[in-house]
Amino acid sequence: MNTVTLKNMSDDVSKILATNNIDPILKTLLKRAILNKNNSPSTLATLQNFPIDKYELLLNEQTNIGWDKIHQGRMGLSWDRYQRRYQTMIGEIISYTKPAWIQQTIHSILAVHHMLWTSRCDVLHSDSTEVQCRRELMTQQLEGLYAYESQMLIQYRDCFKRTLEEWKEKSTFEIQS
Repeated sequence: MNTVTLKNMSDDVSKILATNNIDPILKTLLKRAILNKNNSPSTLATLQNFPIDKYELLLNEQTNIGWDKIHQGRMGLSWDRYQRRYQTMIGEIISYTKPAWIQQTIHSILAVHHMLWTSRCDVLHSDSTEVQCRRELMTQQLEGLYAYESQMLIQYRDCFKRTLEEWKEKSTFEIQS
């Protein structure tokens, strides 16, 4: 995966982490894992004020799973346990339902991978008749929408943030979504 994609994925996850009150150490570990940085204890020891001893169980558990597996949505249960401990420390009310921030994070990561996969398939199979017909139909629909842009209600004008030429440069999947 290229660095631009990793950066975009990291930005998406950062938005999720910013909207939830997440343990700062967990944020650091997750961002480093998404950017494919080494999260071994010896590497983390070089970071200033990183409490390796307090997060040893999480580090060991995720090391056993594999830090690269975060890109596949595999996170150990310790992530939730440490977040709940953090919430208790700051006096926040703990929800005993599924941790929404983990679900949102995994969903965001998998959405990027899905987009990459479908874009790849579009590129590899763009010569197929079905893909060409679908793309041509969507392009015609967009041209029709742009013809009536001034008559549409404001709440339905989201697609007009891009020009018609920008839409035509997008992959079939990007137009579809």
